[in-house]
Amino acid sequence: MIGREFLVYFTVVATGTLLDIAVAWGLSEMLGWPAPIAAMIGVLAGALVVYFGHEYWTFAQAEPSVSKTRFTKFCLTVAAVLGVR
Repeated sequence: MIGREFLVYFTVVATGTLLDIAVAWGLSEMLGWPAPIAAMIGVLAGALVVYFGHEYWTFAQAEPSVSKTRFTKFCLTVAAVLGVR
């Protein structure tokens, strides 16, 4: 049986991934933006949804608060992903 935690985690990640693809495709195909720029904006949009989805839903605490340190580490990870991509 799949647990609730897994479903919430998967939903957040899948939403971020779908947003990434939709934004990149929309900017590239519908608006004619260069593919690398469209892909970069798509990754950033998806990453923000994933970060805040996990922060406020997947790993929610009694008193939600955004950690500057955690957000900075997440941004550095996303930057590394963009560099590799």
